[in-house]
Amino acid sequence: MPEETAEKVETLKRVEVRTMQKDIARIREGEARKEREKIVTLKTEEEARKEKERMERLKRETEAKRKTEEESKKKEKDIQSSLEARKKLIAEIEQKKAKKIEETGKELKEKMETIQKKEEKQRTSFLEKVWGVEKQKPEILTKEEVREKEERVVLRKGDEEITRLAEEIETRAQRKKKETEIEKRRNEQMREERKAQREKEKSELAKEKFAVDEVLRIIPDRKQPLEFKRSQLLERRTEVEELLRPILEKENEVEKEEAAIEEQERIATSPKEQQRIARKKWQIAQSRREAEKQRWEQEERKSNIESQLREISSQYQRILDEEERFKEKKEVVLRKQEAIRLEEARDIFEKELQKFPERKAPLEARRIKLSESKTQIETTLLAISKKEKGLEEEKKTIENEERMTTSPKEKKEVEQKRWKTEDQIKNTQEEKWSQQEEKEKIESQIRELDSEYRKILEEEDKLLAKIEEIDRRLESAPHAYKKWIPTAEEKEEIKLKETERQREPQMPAREIPQIREIPVVEREIEQAPERRKERIDFEKEIEYEEELTPEEATPEEEVEKSRETFVERKEKPIERPAARIPLQEMKGREEKERKEFLERVWGERVETADVPRPYSGFPSTKNKQTSNQQAFKRGTSNNKITPSEEELIRRSLPPKPPTGEKVWVRLIMVVAFITILAVVFTFWYWFFKIRPSQLVKPSPTPTATPVVNLIPQSLIAVDDTKNLEITSQDELSSLIFHTLNDKNLGDNKFIRILVKNTKKDQYVGIREFFSVFEVKTPEGFYDKVNNDFTLFIFSANNIHDLGFVSQVKTGEDVSGIIRSWESTMENDFENVFIVLGQEKKTTLSFKESKYKDITFRYLPFSQPGNFGIYYSVFSDYFIFTSSQNSLSATIDKIINR
Repeated sequence: MPEETAEKVETLKRVEVRTMQKDIARIREGEARKEREKIVTLKTEEEARKEKERMERLKRETEAKRKTEEESKKKEKDIQSSLEARKKLIAEIEQKKAKKIEETGKELKEKMETIQKKEEKQRTSFLEKVWGVEKQKPEILTKEEVREKEERVVLRKGDEEITRLAEEIETRAQRKKKETEIEKRRNEQMREERKAQREKEKSELAKEKFAVDEVLRIIPDRKQPLEFKRSQLLERRTEVEELLRPILEKENEVEKEEAAIEEQERIATSPKEQQRIARKKWQIAQSRREAEKQRWEQEERKSNIESQLREISSQYQRILDEEERFKEKKEVVLRKQEAIRLEEARDIFEKELQKFPERKAPLEARRIKLSESKTQIETTLLAISKKEKGLEEEKKTIENEERMTTSPKEKKEVEQKRWKTEDQIKNTQEEKWSQQEEKEKIESQIRELDSEYRKILEEEDKLLAKIEEIDRRLESAPHAYKKWIPTAEEKEEIKLKETERQREPQMPAREIPQIREIPVVEREIEQAPERRKERIDFEKEIEYEEELTPEEATPEEEVEKSRETFVERKEKPIERPAARIPLQEMKGREEKERKEFLERVWGERVETADVPRPYSGFPSTKNKQTSNQQAFKRGTSNNKITPSEEELIRRSLPPKPPTGEKVWVRLIMVVAFITILAVVFTFWYWFFKIRPSQLVKPSPTPTATPVVNLIPQSLIAVDDTKNLEITSQDELSSLIFHTLNDKNLGDNKFIRILVKNTKKDQYVGIREFFSVFEVKTPEGFYDKVNNDFTLFIFSANNIHDLGFVSQVKTGEDVSGIIRSWESTMENDFENVFIVLGQEKKTTLSFKESKYKDITFRYLPFSQPGNFGIYYSVFSDYFIFTSSQNSLSATIDKIINR
């Protein structure tokens, strides 16, 4: 028996024994493997889903980028094609003009040659006739007659040519005027269309911004339940982990007991002991199963909680992405609104800029008139000078005759003749003086006109600088201001106009400087650079006039020069010389002087804009500066003092005062000093000796109380107050919208809306309220009303109306300003009434009515209806509401106060 037992033991050692512990270990290992596979599959599914979402998002982004790139490329192609078309059109026009000029030049040259040949033939035939018939006459007389005849022919032709030129210039001016009017009407029409489009965009953007604000306001409410649920799940997971910890500890203890029992079973030899150990082992296995079931249950709960947490995290991330997307959308809307505001400002500045030609035109006309008067006076002075010179020569001749005469009778006659000549000289000189005075008056008037004209140019420069700044800012804006680009039909129309002009018969005329007529397309697109060119041309023109006019030329010399250059000017066009001083140098000097002056006064730097070209008749400050500098150089070139000048300096010094006067002055100063000392001593004695006995014991100084930001007093009696707190003004519109939609406001009640900006620690006034809703007020409105106002909601019949009451400042009348506001009030309060539910604008106008003998005005949005703009001004109050019911109730509140 012992041998069999030993053999069994030996066999058991060789053969692997299958025990319950090993089975349980294998089962646990299999379950753990399945759990790991499950976790891996869950992880891979989650990662696959995230990867799929990420790929979809990337795909959407790439698609959006591709679309934007395609749109930008398309826009660039359109712009490039329009520019190429414009260049081709301009090149064609330039070629046609050059060809036209060349043809007209050839025709003129041929005509001039034929005219010269004909005149030469006439001259030779005339000379043959003269020399053949009258050979006895002197040669010089015949030549003079021929020259006079030639001059008459040339002058007659010149007069005819001048008449033709005047007619041609007049027709060109009329044609240009018509084109300018057409262009002006087209631009005005485009501006009106753009204005209507802007108003539409503005309304759409306001609605879009309101919708975006509404979504952004709701997003925190959407995030809050997720955050709350997540915190609850985290707490539950912590509880599960707490419950799981003792189960795991118990399971470890059971496993240890099981291992010990297996060891005992291996050592046990008797069957009874083996049975006892096996039963005990079964009990331990049962308890282990129970522990594992409990663990599985808690682990399943934990797994469910973690899956819920992952779902919540995914939802939360989607909300965050949505919030970021709407914030970007809001930023785009704000940029578009800013671009629209800039375009509106640009339109206003352009309208102001269009008024400048009307302001400059009368000045230019008046200056031309004065210049013509001045030219006439100079011509008259020239004639008077010639007459005076002739009379002086006649007087000398008479005096010589008087010296040669011996008989008294003849001498008397000569003397009477001399008296008559002297009287004529006197009258001539008086007439010359009066003409010179008139000339000085005209010159002073011209200087005043020049000064006024320069002021207008400075204002024009400021407006141009503002427009350029707006253009720079609009380049990066979503809705940049686009200038007019002609369509294909308009280009064809322009080409037809050009061909019609070329077909018109050209009058033969002498060569004149060619004026380049810029077509409508080019003039619209290149308007800004032209203004810079005009200023340079203006400076050169002024310098050219100075070049033509010598500094000290007498009227006789001017006449001689004009006679000499008359023929040359008929033959050749005037070639204007280059500017003496470069324009950039002059501008740099003026800029430097201006900056130095501003730094001395305010210490700031100011950028100056280029000045557009004024009317060519007005003088430039540049020539005055150069002439003054030359005069200064001439004056300071010889700076030595002569003896006569030294004597003059010595004589101009004041004489030395006498000794007695010095003594009296010193005595008066001593007496005044003693008097001042006496007054000071008297005051000191009264202040420190007599005054303390008269003083009353002062009351204790009250301590300074800290400044408290008081709540503005309500201007009407209210039933309830709703306090709204904001950190930025953008939150106000959505808060008021939700307050208006609150169904628990009651019926026939006034609820005051008190808004506090916690960031600035102050309550919102009427100025801030209008700023939030972009309400434009008339000029001077805020100066006449207090900033503290009472904003309220009046509820009646389940309809909530919005209104406010503001107090007018003492002694101010606001009725006229608000009456003038009616024309734009609907557009100005557009954002307010969008919140109140206005769908479309009204076509009606303001009406007037009375309530309890109090006048109010209103603009109904629906007919018949109780919704619109209702306002009244009485008893130092300005009331504004959205219905007649709320206005009447507010008036009752103020009357019963």
